[in-house]
Amino acid sequence: KKISILLFVSFLSFTISCKKDKNTEEVTNVAQTPENKVIQEALRMMQQAPPLAKDERALLDELQVMAKDIDVYYKGVDEEIGWEAKYNKIRQNMHNRVDEAAAKASILYNGNEGKIILAKNSYVLMSYHFLERYMSEFMWTKLGLFAANDVRFGIALCYTMREVLEMTKLKLPVEGIEDMDMSQVLYESARILMTGQINVFTDIGALGLLNHKYGPEPFINETWLTQEARNGYTIQKQAQKALADGNIDTYQDLQTEAAIWFGAHEQLYTLDPLWSTDIMGMFADLNIKVHNATKGEIAVFGDLFIGVNKLTQALQGYMIKLPMDVHDLRIGSHRVGIAINGFNTLNRLRKDKKWKNWVEMSENRLGDQKGIYNIKGFMP
Repeated sequence: KKISILLFVSFLSFTISCKKDKNTEEVTNVAQTPENKVIQEALRMMQQAPPLAKDERALLDELQVMAKDIDVYYKGVDEEIGWEAKYNKIRQNMHNRVDEAAAKASILYNGNEGKIILAKNSYVLMSYHFLERYMSEFMWTKLGLFAANDVRFGIALCYTMREVLEMTKLKLPVEGIEDMDMSQVLYESARILMTGQINVFTDIGALGLLNHKYGPEPFINETWLTQEARNGYTIQKQAQKALADGNIDTYQDLQTEAAIWFGAHEQLYTLDPLWSTDIMGMFADLNIKVHNATKGEIAVFGDLFIGVNKLTQALQGYMIKLPMDVHDLRIGSHRVGIAINGFNTLNRLRKDKKWKNWVEMSENRLGDQKGIYNIKGFMP
């Protein structure tokens, strides 16, 4: 039941108009509207999504080989003069690798943009996993892996809902966004989410790779970096010293604090353009309404599932809930608060004997792209 409610409200939040006078009763009453049939079909398709086809599995196996090759990101970096130039070179190398993955997907899917986006997401997920193995001293990628997987859920959900709307020929206007109906908004939101994910992957990934190759010391006073990133490198230096001294518990706590600073950098700068768009701003507003209406039980964005698939592992995985006091995703400080909660919770989980194995198993399955979110069909 909880899974159905989660998906129901997720679909509901995307399809109801963005009016300021919506309240809990109105949200509940939408279940009685004709759109309920559309909602039920979306639930069925999400819950009965087929496994990957053989050629899709072969593509992901090929992308996994690419994701394991971390050295490619350092190509030409030593020849660059200055730390900012080295950062830009790594980031460009990462963008190039994502483009290679997209090109391979385009061949298989005959240019189908939605399928290509999901393949790019798979490459990012696998890359986070192997980056975390490669530079395990840099904790950000550990939580970033699960956050990227929740992005995949959002993208798959957008496409599923859009397909249902197309099949039923139901046109839902979107208040506040001109010349676009809900089907178009859902399609565009998937593009925005993927663009944001690639920007984060190449930015934070580059910062972590710089740290691994050159250590944190050179970057503590680099003025081209944000203050948040410099703070992250400062704490990262302390964390790595604690690790060298054999103080594992201290190391993990400091590593978490460093990740929080890098997370603040990500949220305040890299992701701010995403949440400043009209479309994502609308979703953020609806997210607050749903979160308030359910007293924090349900959020479309902000809840973070520690596991592979919340549809099949609801009773096994761990849901890091969106805090009630920081749930407006348009506000940078709120997004930072959500990140703080996420990193601190994951730090506790990895220290817990019960959850440690689950976290590691989930990381491995995401690295292999096993049991991932898929879609039953797709309307290009």
